[in-house]
Amino acid sequence: MPVSRYIYGFIEESKRKEFSFTGIDGKKVYSFNYQDLAAVLSEAEEIEYDPIRVNLLAHTHVLEEIAREYPILPMSFGIIAENEEKVVELLKQNYLEFKRQLKMLQGKIELGIKVLWIEDAVAKEIESRGKNFQEFKKKIGDPSARNDQNAKLEIGRLVESIVTEWEKKYGRKIYSSLKEIAVDSRLNQPIGIKMLLNSSFLVDKNKEKDFDKRVNELAQNYEDKLKFKYVGPVPPYNFVNIKLKGF
Repeated sequence: MPVSRYIYGFIEESKRKEFSFTGIDGKKVYSFNYQDLAAVLSEAEEIEYDPIRVNLLAHTHVLEEIAREYPILPMSFGIIAENEEKVVELLKQNYLEFKRQLKMLQGKIELGIKVLWIEDAVAKEIESRGKNFQEFKKKIGDPSARNDQNAKLEIGRLVESIVTEWEKKYGRKIYSSLKEIAVDSRLNQPIGIKMLLNSSFLVDKNKEKDFDKRVNELAQNYEDKLKFKYVGPVPPYNFVNIKLKGF
């Protein structure tokens, strides 16, 4: 009975190659080629995988390991082909588009910058506007005042107002500054209430040091208000847009 194949992504490789790391279910990971393109695969014991932590980590691990050696077009979690013959069909039908996007990614890396606001800095900003931040916190934390919804609402409005201002004043400036060094960039939806900026940048490898330097300069400039989180290099999730033909 034919065994299904889990697809992690696509690379330029003209020969079948087995890798030293494993993927989902601990299965060996290998490249399966058509001409000079290859799919990165492992055998799939299931016809559908649940996006639980162990599976997601295995998927991400394979992509990160492959990206150390190849530009890769990463697939989203859970893409499974019926068999290797189906994989060949995918490579044939999407050949030109895969080649185009891989050429675009050649010599480039994805770097992520997340910027979070510092609570003490927001508290100082609130204080500077004539509001007593600590008094608000005391009211909210006092068991006898838990029904004081007015305090909660007012502090919520103040924080939201300041964060919105900082997003325009600082977040956009940071993004624009880093964008100058990148080939391409993306603004992503912030995660959680403390995140001011969630951004991704496609950067030439020979510009990575320049990018690092700019991030460090910006982090120092805003260290009294903002905290920077630098992620990468990672597979170019944000700069690949594949609509698979024949799948």
